[in-house]
Amino acid sequence: MSGQILNYGLLINKRGIQLADLPICKFEIQPKTIEKSRIKLMFSTKHIESFLLNNHIDPSAINFEYDKWIFDTVFDENFLPENLPVYMEILCSRAELIFENKKIKPSNELNNTMERALNHKYPYQEIIKVFKGYGYFLPKKIILGHKLCKMTYLAARAEPRFLKSEVTDFNDFATLERNIVLNQWEDLLKLHNLDTSFLTSINGEDVTIDKLQEWVVSCLKNDLNSLQIISWEKLCPLYEIFDEPLKRKIKFILGSDDMYYTNPTNLQQVKETKELGDTNPVELQQVKEAKELGVKERVLSAGVIPINTFTYQYREKYSDHLNSSNYKIFGKLITQDGKQISATIKFQSMNRFGFTVLIENCDLAEFTNLKIVWMLIGLPSEIGFYSPDTRNIHILALGSCSFAYDKILSLQVPKNLPTSSIICTNLTSLLLDKTNLTINIQDYCDDELNLSMDEDVESEISKGNKETQYKLQWLQ
Repeated sequence: MSGQILNYGLLINKRGIQLADLPICKFEIQPKTIEKSRIKLMFSTKHIESFLLNNHIDPSAINFEYDKWIFDTVFDENFLPENLPVYMEILCSRAELIFENKKIKPSNELNNTMERALNHKYPYQEIIKVFKGYGYFLPKKIILGHKLCKMTYLAARAEPRFLKSEVTDFNDFATLERNIVLNQWEDLLKLHNLDTSFLTSINGEDVTIDKLQEWVVSCLKNDLNSLQIISWEKLCPLYEIFDEPLKRKIKFILGSDDMYYTNPTNLQQVKETKELGDTNPVELQQVKEAKELGVKERVLSAGVIPINTFTYQYREKYSDHLNSSNYKIFGKLITQDGKQISATIKFQSMNRFGFTVLIENCDLAEFTNLKIVWMLIGLPSEIGFYSPDTRNIHILALGSCSFAYDKILSLQVPKNLPTSSIICTNLTSLLLDKTNLTINIQDYCDDELNLSMDEDVESEISKGNKETQYKLQWLQ
């Protein structure tokens, strides 16, 4: 086992888990000798958990909160198996390999490949291609030794509430057959008339329960060169081995980044623009004791539509086709120097190829050189296209609500938003063809943003439309 090189990442697909085709880097590590035995009984309520167990990976080795994107194309999180998986394993650990991220650096080839993927106009898809070649995960810890296991399925779906997973270490091999966890597994399976007479090794050899003591003795006699990988533990995503700037870009595209803030003093302004407001939202710094925002949507594209004095309808075509039409458009009518013009801007017929914009409640003949600035909001994984020109724009908060007309509308937003942030709104009427309301920001206090409705239309609404329902989409 000495000098073994493990420089390939792990691939995950419907066929199982396997080593990737391309090496990540070259490094050697010496195993640390241990002697530890463990018996584990687990009840899995999710398909992904039983999948990992069958592939010798403890479900706790993966942070699903951040790495869920890896499994989205493989598993349906809402799928509930008809039968309850029951997993039993006995580990006889003899050595462990521990990897430190700071000692593992990507090869020049991998680094350059990832750089090209990030600069692509469809970065999400290109990054996934890199992972498919080099692997999704790298292990931070590998256990070597010998293992017996068995996955059984119970027909009764009412069982999970009353069953509890158990993990215990043991050193007295003479008492293995009387182990409480092993007895619990046997008693449960016998209630369902299932076979408990044997467990199976990684090599596919069956070991009967009455021969467990002999199996343990043989494991202890084997030298280190006979050991096998019996557990992949503490897996980390491939992007963790890249240098910090590159890693941050990858996580941002994947939606796995930790978007944190505390107050404006922790924020760094990165770019100014005259098109979408005074300043772009800022690139957020990770700071201690910060609050996670958790917004996965991104500003995927933005543009400007020049306005003709006598034309109130325009069709905007995307330079590149999108993979989906599940996105939002925000925009406004402004002058050349950035002053906003009071008007109703409607975005319609939004599809993969473009959208239509209508201008209402505005006499364009009174102005010259107007333009509509717009931005497209969506998920990189779903929409595909992601303009390099908008990747410095971060969304701090995103939401929508439906309401009847009122003078004041309050929105719950994150605390301590920077004063340089911009709020964009998109208001539609759910019953009327025309929307004459105008949204104005009144004040922001703690985690509440108060908006006011244009009082000029109050008399019009009081004539019979007070129950009209409106939908407000907003981002900051």
